[in-house]
Amino acid sequence: MLFEHCPNGSIPSYSRFDPIIGEFQLSCRDSPKFDGDCVHLDDDQQSASFQCPSNHVLVGRDDQRPVCCQLKGACLMDCFIPKVFYSFQIGFEFEIEQGYALVGKYSYGSCAADPSLFRIAICKLMYH
Repeated sequence: MLFEHCPNGSIPSYSRFDPIIGEFQLSCRDSPKFDGDCVHLDDDQQSASFQCPSNHVLVGRDDQRPVCCQLKGACLMDCFIPKVFYSFQIGFEFEIEQGYALVGKYSYGSCAADPSLFRIAICKLMYH
């Protein structure tokens, strides 16, 4: 099942964007419940970067704004940015491995042919 926003108790495991449809589709997997308030970040322009606050993971989008939440009993460590670029112009899809969570998007910003190029940030989930 594909969502635009993962329900409480789940996080994205797969993300897809088809430029013809023009919307995100997420597949979600089980995770701890959200702990406390979630944060709505600024409007997600395709060429903009964003980063979830400390110990928050991306759970989806609401009104074109990324939504980040803390997970009960979880903390993040060993964050990294894979050496793969994605594009809103040609579309993309990627999987997030079990035990990891999406925490940000970084615009490449210097490609005149495709200003929507970006990379993602992923962190390892540790439970306590």
